[in-house]
Amino acid sequence: MESNIIKILSINETNDTSSFVGTGVLINETGHFITAKHNINLLFLDRFRCFFREKSYLIKRIDNVKLPETVDIAVFQLILNDTINLEKIIIIDNFQDKDLVGKKVSAYGFTKGFEGIGYLEGLINNYDNGYFNVKNFTLGKGFSGSPVFCDSKLIGIVSSYTVTSGVEICKIASVTQLKKYYSATKTPFTIKRNNDFYIRRLLENPYERKIKKQLTIYKSRYLKEGDPLGLFQKINKTIQLLEQNKNIKETIGYAELEQFMGNLLINSETNEETILRARGFLLKSNDIISKYPLNDLEILKKKIRNDWLYSITFKQNSDINYAHRLVMNTLNSYSHKLEFNIALPLYRELAVLEGKSKIKTSFDYLEKKIDVGTCNINELFQTMRRIFEFNLWIENIDKCDKVYPVLNQAFLNTIEETVKQTV
Repeated sequence: MESNIIKILSINETNDTSSFVGTGVLINETGHFITAKHNINLLFLDRFRCFFREKSYLIKRIDNVKLPETVDIAVFQLILNDTINLEKIIIIDNFQDKDLVGKKVSAYGFTKGFEGIGYLEGLINNYDNGYFNVKNFTLGKGFSGSPVFCDSKLIGIVSSYTVTSGVEICKIASVTQLKKYYSATKTPFTIKRNNDFYIRRLLENPYERKIKKQLTIYKSRYLKEGDPLGLFQKINKTIQLLEQNKNIKETIGYAELEQFMGNLLINSETNEETILRARGFLLKSNDIISKYPLNDLEILKKKIRNDWLYSITFKQNSDINYAHRLVMNTLNSYSHKLEFNIALPLYRELAVLEGKSKIKTSFDYLEKKIDVGTCNINELFQTMRRIFEFNLWIENIDKCDKVYPVLNQAFLNTIEETVKQTV
């Protein structure tokens, strides 16, 4: 168990120093690890490193996860070039937290000022709202995030300490909280749904897998070459061949490819011809998506993105009112089914399209609602860029000063992510 323990450091590149902030535990070979949420600042992930087996690793967050302030346990992932060999850790499941009261527990973790991994044992005194309480269960600063085991199964991580009537109480955040917030992510806490249409479709249809793989290659080339029109012309020949295969034409993957082609044209030199062609690809993509159940979240996400791109083609053609109407129609139809971050492109576009009487209100709403800690990295950058540009336009310099640090960090994170996708 202790062979999976990692040390978390905060890096100060200005004076080339580092400080020890806490402990974490790796739970699978793809680098997912659990630690106390307070150990890592989501806005400045590039300032943190994880040390494991004498190697240093950058960290990435899990997108679209919003944790309440009361939850101090989170999942992150090391940025790896390959999988790593680990001792298998069994995460406790199918139990009631309160049933562990009175049980013996043990913890492994690092402590500031001491070499090696420390070890503790204790008894769970009580359980309250996601946290176990254990008396006198600490080795000092840096022990937060340390994994806690009961009967060799991971039950939580060390969160914080309080002193009551002279007795030190350790709060242990239970891992049962993770399934609630990470159920729709690609982590070990994903809830597998037997009726998940989209996942089943990908597994059952070999054409889906092939076209998804090809699309990933195309996206990587786009990021590397930065020539949307040139790449469009190359892919267009492939699409003409794919259209002859009915099995491929009906796949979600093919709808994504059509959508990608429309996006390439939107980002190329804008003229009447490219706008109309982009619109045509997006309409074909929409026709395919509409044949699938929109109660599946992954399908609905593609529908939302398609409608957003389609509205942009009218904005590019100076038909602002119609573009605004399209965005409003989509939001009215689906926003109640989506978290704000997923529908963010539509809300951002709406703010851009609003008239003078509503534009400030829309941008204020955008800034208020966006969750910086859980938002997709690229969407965060694009949104903060728009908010910054708007406040610069109305000469609200104080707001620009407030927004700029978040915008700059989002830009750096986007660059880092782009580099990883093109390597």
